[in-house]
Amino acid sequence: MARKVNRNPRVQVTLSPEAMAVLDELAILSEQPRSAILSELVDVALPAMSVTLEALRVVRRQPEEARKLLSQFAHQQTAHLAQAQLDLDASLDARTVKGRRRKMKGDPIG
Repeated sequence: MARKVNRNPRVQVTLSPEAMAVLDELAILSEQPRSAILSELVDVALPAMSVTLEALRVVRRQPEEARKLLSQFAHQQTAHLAQAQLDLDASLDARTVKGRRRKMKGDPIG
């Protein structure tokens, strides 16, 4: 019987002891090879990696445009945080009891 030849490129990766311990346990409990687990993790991360890659391409091709986009993003996020703070303040103000507290028996005068 002929052995299946894997045509996918290979890469060597050095892992920290903690990462290796987790990977080993995952491999044992899932009964899958470590390489299959790592390959699946990379495949799952591909969309995020593609976004990062495109951002780096923009930075390389058009650094001024990238700076403008980053500045615009920072401005939008600052405005979003300011609005969230205003909403929180309004919510807290709505819960705060206004006016004087009713006097109870035994309360000191003053």
